[in-house]
Amino acid sequence: MLYTLHEPGTIFTDFSDIERFDREFWEITKGLPIRTGSLTRLNSASFRLWRIGLTEENKPQIKALGDEFRRRDYIEMKNDSTIEGMETTNWSTMLRNSMARVMVHLAGEVLTALDGADREFHICELASGYGKTSISLASSLHAQGSDDLLSRMHFHFVDYSQEKLERTAYNLKPYRPAGIELAQQNDEQCLASATTAKFDIIFSLCHMHKKPFLGDLLEWIHERLAKKGAVISGDWHSSLSAHPRLLLRLLERIGAEPAKRRLLEDMFQNSLREPLPEMNAEESSAAIDHQEYWASVYNEILTSPSTKAMKSRHYVLSAFDTSKQRQELMEERGFTLDMDKIRKAFPSAKIHANPIHMIPETDRASVMIALKKRQTHPPG
Repeated sequence: MLYTLHEPGTIFTDFSDIERFDREFWEITKGLPIRTGSLTRLNSASFRLWRIGLTEENKPQIKALGDEFRRRDYIEMKNDSTIEGMETTNWSTMLRNSMARVMVHLAGEVLTALDGADREFHICELASGYGKTSISLASSLHAQGSDDLLSRMHFHFVDYSQEKLERTAYNLKPYRPAGIELAQQNDEQCLASATTAKFDIIFSLCHMHKKPFLGDLLEWIHERLAKKGAVISGDWHSSLSAHPRLLLRLLERIGAEPAKRRLLEDMFQNSLREPLPEMNAEESSAAIDHQEYWASVYNEILTSPSTKAMKSRHYVLSAFDTSKQRQELMEERGFTLDMDKIRKAFPSAKIHANPIHMIPETDRASVMIALKKRQTHPPG
């Protein structure tokens, strides 16, 4: 048998065992265009159900491996446009654009509430890609005749791709901001090494669900955020990655052959008997929506005339959470999402809900705004 599973209930803590088990896990979907991806990409809060025991000793190694897989993923998508083309459905593009518009509105309200005649602002966009959110903000301010405010704004972009960073700077320059800073780093590296004034707004669009150890990133965001700064995120939410049984349901939904489903069952016998996370109606809908999304991508690949599409890979698992879990984690890391407190901080701002759901009766996509509520020690 390919799998050296030890006892079915074993929780792996030795990093070499975790690496080996992770390699074996990849075999479940080998040959399929819809693939699991690495266990190190999952939300660390769910690790034990996936047979990973997190310790202080193995945490840095797991983080490094997960980041390496995400970097490889980024390179693969850059080298194969088929991947992004299949995953960027009309539905996902519409929701992503909707989240960006709401984020720009919230940022505009915060900036207007804080603005003084000569105040300068620092805006940071994490995993910026082509700077969609920040450039949309600059465009909105320019359309409103707020060029004076734009002339006092410094934009900071963080991304793996130097090419995307340079294109972002080129597209932003016509708005004549006070400054444009580019950081070809991961989020934590940039925030830890930043020497600028603290950020008034930190944007994150469809990115935080990719961070297995999101709490660590939130601590750095808290450290780098100005006293009355705001972190504004738009993201995907789902319980799909919270339990092996939900992955099994997805494999059944796309019609994966029984042999592959049995491999998953063999690897996670004990975990599959664990109860599913409790979900309200909106969260249940989000999990179903997420499964349907991947099923639609899978069916699109099967019906594509392109041979290249059939050979492309699409990683299903990432560090997804529900918006409720995200709010709780942000509260734990020193942020408040309480609307009364946010309105008190920005009495002139028009902010009516938190989080703001993009689809009625589902948790699948939402925008949140959070402020600092207390000081915490920087991560070390």
